[in-house]
Amino acid sequence: MTKRTKGTTGAEATHHRFLVLGNETGQYSVRPAFAEVPSGWTVAFGADTRRNCLDFLVSRCPVAQGRGSFRAG
Repeated sequence: MTKRTKGTTGAEATHHRFLVLGNETGQYSVRPAFAEVPSGWTVAFGADTRRNCLDFLVSRCPVAQGRGSFRAG
């Protein structure tokens, strides 16, 4: 059985690894570490837990703008 924390899906379970990607316009995205990094994006943080990736974003991007996108302030 997969260990889950409150508010997560199976894909977000604590043992999975994620990356924080950034692009040249200052947007960030959290993606599974196994997924290919799309053209125009670079790894800004990770691979780490989803929680640590989100903490990284909050520490650098205090205001979420748009539909799940974070912009550097």
